[in-house]
Parts: sequence; structure tokens; C-alpha cells
Amino acid sequence: MDQFFSLIGDAIAGIGVLYGMAVDAGYGGYVWLTLLVLALAAGIYRVVRHMQRGRVTLGGVVFNTQAGLDASGASVFRSARQVNERPSLSPFWGRPTYLRALPYPVAVILLWMWVEAPYLLAALAAGGSVYLARAIYRLISTRRHRKSIVVPLAKALSPVVQEHAERILEGTIIPRDYALPHAEVVIPLPDGHHPTIPAEVSRVVHARLGGEWKTSITQGAPYLLTFRHKPSPPEYVGYDDVAEMMIHGHGEHSGLWRPIIGLGAEKEVAGLNFDGHVVHLGISAGTGAGKSNLMRVLATQFAIRSGGNARQVYLDVKGDDEGMQHVPGMMVLNDIGDVTNLDGIYQQWEVIQWFVNEMDARRRGLRGPKEGWEPLVLFNDEQNAFGKFSRQAWELIKDKGDPKTPPVWQNMYLLGVMGRAFKIRMINAYQVMSAAATGGGNAQDGSELRSQFGNKMLARFTPAMWDSLVGTRPRGQSSDIPGRWLHVNNAGLARSVQIPHFEPSHIIDLCTYAGLEIPSVGQPAIPDASPSPVPNPRDRATYEIIPPRGDEGTGDNPPPFDPLPEYAPAGGRGSDENVIPFRARTEAPVPKAEKEPADERMTLQQACHLGIVEMSYDAAKRRRSRARQRGDWFPEGQKIGSGAETYLVSELRAYFGEDETGQDKGRERAR
Repeated sequence: MDQFFSLIGDAIAGIGVLYGMAVDAGYGGYVWLTLLVLALAAGIYRVVRHMQRGRVTLGGVVFNTQAGLDASGASVFRSARQVNERPSLSPFWGRPTYLRALPYPVAVILLWMWVEAPYLLAALAAGGSVYLARAIYRLISTRRHRKSIVVPLAKALSPVVQEHAERILEGTIIPRDYALPHAEVVIPLPDGHHPTIPAEVSRVVHARLGGEWKTSITQGAPYLLTFRHKPSPPEYVGYDDVAEMMIHGHGEHSGLWRPIIGLGAEKEVAGLNFDGHVVHLGISAGTGAGKSNLMRVLATQFAIRSGGNARQVYLDVKGDDEGMQHVPGMMVLNDIGDVTNLDGIYQQWEVIQWFVNEMDARRRGLRGPKEGWEPLVLFNDEQNAFGKFSRQAWELIKDKGDPKTPPVWQNMYLLGVMGRAFKIRMINAYQVMSAAATGGGNAQDGSELRSQFGNKMLARFTPAMWDSLVGTRPRGQSSDIPGRWLHVNNAGLARSVQIPHFEPSHIIDLCTYAGLEIPSVGQPAIPDASPSPVPNPRDRATYEIIPPRGDEGTGDNPPPFDPLPEYAPAGGRGSDENVIPFRARTEAPVPKAEKEPADERMTLQQACHLGIVEMSYDAAKRRRSRARQRGDWFPEGQKIGSGAETYLVSELRAYFGEDETGQDKGRERAR
């Protein structure tokens, strides 16, 4: 290696000696002139070779024929259409062909400056350092853009257009800032392409680049498919803009399960599809994004388009009703009660259990043919807070051996995976729709349930939230415009939608115009009969939610209401058809005996199952937990090994007696 560098040094020294001799003889200028002529000749040769490969001819340039354009769309003296958005890393891509001759004479000139005018070369280098730094940055970013966006898209398009990816790359133009409103994307198509190819290419581009694009194609060869961004949705949509469409529908957004949600790009009517393969809606939005506004829009349309037959429930732990009490057929539960006992949380669990029992009744054929089923819609608002309170409430009543996660999440999961077939839809709203929040603290179960929300509405979200919920690239952009949402369908395609401003008073106006009777405030619609029998007038079934006596209407408990008889399950109160055991038991059911010995011991769960304790297991556990917290008497339990507690049947009968003095009698009998 040392000999090689020594040889190079000797050659340079020899050239220097020869150049010095030429300068001494007065021929120094001729040396540089000769080198410049040779450099120009080399440049012309390169231009000619490129013209031959690119079918560029002088005649074509003069007469502006197709043959006068190379693969990039440039000619001898003209640049390509979008030379600054080229996908190639070559500085000559898309530029006039004659520029390919410049590097050789420029190199000779720089060599002359290095030898004869080094100070001038240093000044030129200092002045061009900024440009050089920008060029290097542009080169690096272009290379990264090409590797991450352009090349993968070309490979994805290759089987669609039946061309090699390298051939597609030659004419593909994707600017680095393609997400900006003015950006254009150009995809070349083969000359003999099938008429369906442009639509397939458009589908791939939408999936890969995101956003909403409109397309145009050249009328003749070379065929170029150009994508331009659609104009953004309007910054405000009023109630009057969509009121008529909310009642009667618009185009494909008609019928019960195809509600309108606002206006999209180019003022296109945007809606949701609750009748597809994955029908539930997940809402993930920060504070003030307008979740309640969106829910009012949906609930009102479900009521109107079902002719008032849809039975809807709105559950919220904040205490707000968001105007939902004005929706015909709507039941509102928004009072969790005392934050220590959380009675309202248990009530919300029971309503969700009612949905599961009703779903199972339909599955078993107890509700007649499918055509006669009433639509059921469950709105679960503030699910992050609901999950926290549910875990807190479960800790108050759970026994050893009970699952760590409250059973309500199992019910949510069942509604998610089975509800579609039984005319049940679920709409869950979160501040952050994380897997843990969706699963009540269990991320694995939450991931399974979250996958059932085929429709997602996002607003005021973070990049991390997008990655967790959608995961596609490029990420959707959160907007600061009030009412601006991103709707993401099951395929991960996002579109921007402006939700109409919809106040509670608009619910009354729209439903009245549609001929529906507006419910009186404080009288929500609720099932008339419980899915469980109610033999004990003091211990009502847990699914029949009736406010306690003495409620003054102060807001600490739901006000009384009139049940709707048309919502009563078939069979009437207390019939066998209303007994729908659905939740999986942790213990095997014990065969029911005609009469149990008074000194027999059994668990509380067994007693509830056999009817000795005539209420649900969850309700019985709450009674036991509260009695122990207050220091009241409760039957003494004995543990069998490490299992659940067992109790004397006689003491259970005494405590859970049928009359109002049952507990007092039980205390006396126990003593």
C-alpha cells in the first residue's frame, strides 16, 4: 500500500514538473485550454449517450414530440414537471439533459483555481458551505423518504399494475411533504392497463399515504395517475345543515344503522356503518372534544329512524345527562351514589347484565323472530372513570377465588363479540381508549374487546394514542378546530369529519318534527320486567332498577319513572322465560333439592343459585359487605380449606328473610 501511494505521489510530482516547464515556456494557458476542450468533449459524449438511452432527439425537441422526453419527463432544454419532487437521488433527474455535460468542465475550472488561485477557491468553498450543508441534509432526508415511503409503495403497486417495481419508481413522484394541502402524487400506469387498475392503485395509495385524495388521469400515453388532496371539511357545521338528512338519510347513509355524523372533505356527507362486520363504535377523545355532542347526534337518529322503537341506555359516572334524557326510548343512569358504597356503579353493572340476558333470550329463541326484535343501543360514557370506580366497587364485594377483574367486563366482551347478530350495538367513549381501560384494567382482555370496535372516532389525540389504536403510517393529525374528528374504519383508513353543533334542544326539535313523543325529564325508559324473577317484594331483582323510597329529587338518586310496557320481555314478570342464567359460575351448580336440612352448610353462591337466597349473587355479596362494614350481624362463615366461606342454610334464610323484619328475626334465631 505504501508503494502505491508513493507511486501516486511520484506521478503528481512528475505532472507538476511538466506543468512548470510548460509555464516557463509560455504554454501554461494552452494546457488549461486543452483540458477544458477535453472536458467539454466528455460532457457532450455523455449527453449523446443519455439521449440515445432516453429516446431524446434534437428533432423531437424542435417539434415537441413524445420522443423528445426522457423517462423523467425532461427534454434537452426543459425540466420535468416536478423536478423538485423527484424520487431519484441523482441531481440530474428531471433536469434538462444538457446539464449532464457540466460536471467535466466544472472540474477543470476548480482544478485551475486550486493551482493558480487557491485563495479564490477557499472563498468559493466558504461561500458554498451553506448550500453544501443543505444539499447534504436534503440528500439524507430524500434517501430516508425514498426508503420508507417511495420504494414500499412501488413494491405494493407492482402486483397491481403488473410492472416491475423499478419501472414504477422511474415515474413515481411523491414529495417529502406530501401531507401538505398543495402536494401532488404521481403514479405511472402501463400503456395497456385494465380500466379497473386506477381504482386499485387509488386504494393502495390511500392505504399507504393516508389522507383523502381525488384523482385524475391523463387521456393519452404516457398514462399518469395524479393524486391531489381534497379540500378540508368546513370549520363549522350547524344543526340546520344536516337536520333534514338526519331524519331521512342521504344516499348510502340511510336506514337505522347508517347514521350521519357530519360533513367531510369537499362537504361530502359523512356517516357511520353499524351494519357491517364489526359494528360497535369506540370513541377516544380528550376533554372538550365533543363526545357528548357526537352521542346526541347518534342517539337522536337511532330514535327517529327506528320510529321510536329503539331502546337505548346512557351510562355515565360524572352525573351529567348531556341532554340524553330527551331522546325517546332512552334510559339515563348517571348517579354512582356515595363514593364509598358506589351503589350507582352496581346499578350500571346490572343494566349491562340485562343487555346480556336479553341477548341470550334472543339467542335461545325466547323473543320470537328476529324481525320483531327491538334495536338495543348501549352508550357507555366516561369509560376510564367507569373502569376505576368498577374496580373499586368490586374490591368491596368480591370473595376469595373471584376473578380480579369485575364481571361487568366479561359482559362487555360478550356484547362486543355477539351483539351484532342480536340487534345490539355498543358505543363506548374514553378519554384514552387504551387496552387496559377497555378491559377494566386487564390489557389482554381489553385488546380483544377493543378489536370489536370496528368504527373509531378520534379527536384531540396524541401520536401515542394513534399508534395504540390504529397503528398505520402516516399518523392521523389531531385538529384544534372544535368539532373536527377523524373517523377510522375497520381497514385503518382515516377521514376527517366536522361534527354538527347539536344541542339538547335540537333533540326535542328534531324528534318533535319526526312525530315522536318526547319523554318527560326524569322519566327514562326502562325495562318493565326483570330478567330474573322477583318473588321477594323487599329484595327486588338486581336488574329492575327502582329508586328507593324517600327520594326527594335532589339528584342523589335517580327520580322515579314510568316503565314502558312494550319493552317488557316476553312471558311477563316472574315467568320461567325471564330466568336467563348467562354468567359463567366459578363453582359447579348444585342440584336443587326439594328441601334442604336446616343444618346444611353451603356457599353464598350456591344458596343464590338454588333460590334459598332469592336475589342475584352480586346483590347478596353487597348486602354481606355492607353488613360487615356497619358492624351488623351476618351469618358466621366457615372456610373449607382455602375455598369460599360456607354458611348454615337456616341462618341464610333468617338473614335474607322475605319480610321487613327478617334480619331482626335472624339475629334472634342465631343467638
